[in-house]
Amino acid sequence: MDNPIVSVIIPTFNRSSLVCETVKSVLAQSFSAFEIHIILDGCTDNTESELEKLKDPRIAITKLKHFGRPAPGRNVGLRLAKGEYVGFCDDDDLWHPKKLEMQIEKLNRFPKAGMCHTGVVYFNDDREWAGGFAPGSSFRDLIRRNFVVNSSVLFRRSIIDIVGFLDEDPDLRAVEDWEYWIRVVNRMPILFVDEPLVRYRVHGSGISSNRIDMHNRRIALLRSVRKKLDLGIGLVDLIILECIVKRQLLRIKAASKKFNTTSAESN
Repeated sequence: MDNPIVSVIIPTFNRSSLVCETVKSVLAQSFSAFEIHIILDGCTDNTESELEKLKDPRIAITKLKHFGRPAPGRNVGLRLAKGEYVGFCDDDDLWHPKKLEMQIEKLNRFPKAGMCHTGVVYFNDDREWAGGFAPGSSFRDLIRRNFVVNSSVLFRRSIIDIVGFLDEDPDLRAVEDWEYWIRVVNRMPILFVDEPLVRYRVHGSGISSNRIDMHNRRIALLRSVRKKLDLGIGLVDLIILECIVKRQLLRIKAASKKFNTTSAESN
């Protein structure tokens, strides 16, 4: 599409069946003036050939070497994007047909807002359920918990000129989107559509399954935000300390469990 209003960015790695289902949910939008940039993160399966079968001129495929994390692919998509608005979607999530229409309408009503996210329904192979954090609206809210689901966000492309691109630091893997939203909300209001416009697929394991690793990444995120935003000593430091304590308690618990297992085996 020559003049898209929305640019949708979907990084993917070796998930041909899932990403095709995701792309079909985007193609089914009631608002149709969009382009889709699918960024192949070094795919070695049949993802490219399966996507080509969809035969929609709004789809553009870009192939990269394998990075193993979404931030580099999303940044490539941001540089390719031509739309006034940008939406991220993970390669296994699904959009409600009215998602873009409802978010664009809300952003048009509040021109000072930089981005808009929505409610979510979680699902797996067996069931679906509501969940997640209650939405907030402030920097303090978002520093404490990530209530923004990546696949639900639509933001103005112009915010890139204000907050830059996503941080590609490997230490921020699985939290680079959260770090980005914090930078956005520090500069401008964010909006929320209180409707479940995204179906978020839950897997048995994944990037965020290890709780100690997640504390490590959250500490890295908070330190990154503090440095980028030139924050003094305050709330961020308290949350970092809280994360360090929780991480240490998990390590003690794991060590105790290992000790008890070893003792039982020796007896």
